[in-house]
Amino acid sequence: MAGNSWFNHNECLQSCALAGAAAMAAGITDAYIVANGPTWCYFYAMKVTDRPGLNLGQRFLCTYPTNGAIVFGSEKEVLQTLSDLAKLPTQPGLVLVENSCAFSLIGDDLPSIVGTSDLTCPILTMDSGGTLGDFWQGYSKALLDLLKITDFDETDKDEGQHVSEDRGQYVSVNTGTDATVRCGEGAKNEFTVNLIGCSVTYYNELDDLAELERLLNMVGIKVNLSLAVNHSMADLQHLQKADLNVVVHPELGHEAAEWLSKKLSMPYIEPVLPYGLEGTKTWVSEVVRALNKNMEAQLEPLLSEIQGEKTRQFERTKEIQRLCGEPWFDSVVVAGPSSVLQGMERALKEEWLDAGEFTYVAHDDSKTKPNYYSYVQGHDWQAALQTGNNSLLLGSDQERRLIVKEKSVAFQTISNPEPAEIVLSERPFMGIKGHRAMQEIIWNLYINSLETAGKA
Repeated sequence: MAGNSWFNHNECLQSCALAGAAAMAAGITDAYIVANGPTWCYFYAMKVTDRPGLNLGQRFLCTYPTNGAIVFGSEKEVLQTLSDLAKLPTQPGLVLVENSCAFSLIGDDLPSIVGTSDLTCPILTMDSGGTLGDFWQGYSKALLDLLKITDFDETDKDEGQHVSEDRGQYVSVNTGTDATVRCGEGAKNEFTVNLIGCSVTYYNELDDLAELERLLNMVGIKVNLSLAVNHSMADLQHLQKADLNVVVHPELGHEAAEWLSKKLSMPYIEPVLPYGLEGTKTWVSEVVRALNKNMEAQLEPLLSEIQGEKTRQFERTKEIQRLCGEPWFDSVVVAGPSSVLQGMERALKEEWLDAGEFTYVAHDDSKTKPNYYSYVQGHDWQAALQTGNNSLLLGSDQERRLIVKEKSVAFQTISNPEPAEIVLSERPFMGIKGHRAMQEIIWNLYINSLETAGKA
């Protein structure tokens, strides 16, 4: 396990690679997942992965190996589980079979075992668990391995071309590899992108992705596929229809985007996530610029909506601002995936609130921001959670439980694991709608903190 992560796994602060790989496959609607390991590994991964609507109770299976299988191998149990899948009325589009730590260590040869099964669909095998790493390493490896076994439709690449050599003025966009996007005045109005590095298990992800798609549609860009989110294995074959890959969470999708760039000549960008109005404008502008579209004309609908949102917010908060001033906390702690922290950092400081001190705790091993605390890197992250009164915590239920309960700390979930809650409304945190939701949340937490302080 990476760094000092045994303690973190023991305290349920991190999930292992088995859960991460399962989370990737969970977003593919006709994929089945087989955990080859002890029951506790299976249930722990299920707890981390399962979300309403994923139907994982039927799609996430365990081989339930006997004690003797730890010594003599699990071939019998694996083949029996795959045989049960082969009898389903509708055949799976994909089956992911992953060894837990125990069977990885004894060297169970999954590729050889599954090769004798009756299944005709693609079977992806992995040695996972803590021996491979954490959740993000498991997700990244599973996604990359999935792309390597996918039979992409080569005709999609030609269909996706929007320009020809003798029309318009062209610019080659440098993507860090030999791949380029060639666009110009002769291009069609509608371009397509893939959203790479998304996970159905990230907090609020589906609402956020819906808002990203709405923003892109506003400027004439269509989303071809949100990779590993609510699509079938057959849909994955048409990944090459897109002109550009936009990495949403680099800790999940960077390696996959790199591979697609090198192997399929698909360029990609990794813009900072669009939290706040200025972050939203920057994110959409970077996507548009990468496609070399007419910036001023294409962004007009977006800029108009942003201006309308600023006016709306001012009108609805001017009275409370007059009475209470802008939202203020002595300290703010933000904990979650590194991409979320990086996107929220600017919005928090410049748009959402004022604070005496900001502290950021990354759940994954982020090297992009060395000033972030991290569960993985062995930083003294527990000290970062020792907040005083009049503090705001934006994080997961694990940080909430670690905060000293006697102190007055305002809390909002932004990452998993989440406390028990039901959210029935559409509530993105990214984009224009997300800015509105976060401003509402922060204002109400601030007003409540003032009332609590007045009673003290």
